[in-house]
Amino acid sequence: MRKVILFAVMLGLFFPLWAQEIPLTSDSYNHWYPQWSPDGNWVVYQKDDATGYPQIYNVPSGGGAESPLTSDSYEHWRPQWSPDGNWIVYEKDDATGYWQIYKVPSAGGTESPLTSDSYHHLYPQWSPGGNWVVYCKDDATGYWQIYKVPSAGGTESPLTSDSYIHDSPQWSPDGNWVMYDKLDATGYWQIYKVPSGGGTESPLTSDSYDHWGPQWSPDGNWIVYNKDDATGYWQIYKVPSGGGTESLLTSDSYDHWGPQWSPDGNWIVY
Repeated sequence: MRKVILFAVMLGLFFPLWAQEIPLTSDSYNHWYPQWSPDGNWVVYQKDDATGYPQIYNVPSGGGAESPLTSDSYEHWRPQWSPDGNWIVYEKDDATGYWQIYKVPSAGGTESPLTSDSYHHLYPQWSPGGNWVVYCKDDATGYWQIYKVPSAGGTESPLTSDSYIHDSPQWSPDGNWVMYDKLDATGYWQIYKVPSGGGTESPLTSDSYDHWGPQWSPDGNWIVYNKDDATGYWQIYKVPSGGGTESLLTSDSYDHWGPQWSPDGNWIVY
């Protein structure tokens, strides 16, 4: 361990630029929810700009002038790139008086609504193939359910429909499953998945602790998440995506949040 720490310090001494942050924006407005483009050349985000509303912007990742992609008198939140990098999907609190799902060309252009009814829609995520967008909808059941809609526009489809709250949907890498948090009959937030084409949902956790923020491994075989376990702190856990025993990855007296897999699947950052 001492050698590893020394090596890290030596890297800091000889390569200080590794630790140097680079501002991509520098004006007198708040900027939120940055997301890299698939090719790494752009960053999209929301900005509380002079319109008085959060708008969607992008900026070259190497630095340069930022560009607004929206500019009306409504709030826009949580932008996400399409897999091909040509579109941005996001939430908009539009003239319906509800949060709807919209998309806009990443190069600029006219935005298009993907939903338009009298319910709230939040947390959009593209399917790996780019043909669908999944999200949460506060529908006629009175609970937040998981829905999907064609990214080209069309009829939305419910993937869940029971009397429980569902949150934070995530597509599997192969596009065959959608995973999410569910506040189920245990009285705790559990990790669930459902076939993306529709079908029976399956619990991946079921104990008396809250589980939150699930993320698929790149190969689709594991799910990593936060768990508020018997230590009294939020720890990092993983569970096989096909079902099985969960494994503890951290166990100290600190809270751990926001786990994300490395691209090769060998590491988790949090």
